[in-house]
Amino acid sequence: MNNLQHCKIVIHRFELFLPFGLCVFIQKHIWSHV
Repeated sequence: MNNLQHCKIVIHRFELFLPFGLCVFIQKHIWSHV
C-alpha cells in the first residue's frame, strides 16, 4: 500500500516536471546553438 502510494507520488511529480523540464531543456538546447 505504501509502495503503491509512493509510486503514484513519483508519477505525479514526473507529470508535473515533464512539461517544464522539456521547456527548459529545449531552451538550453536552442541557446547553445545560437
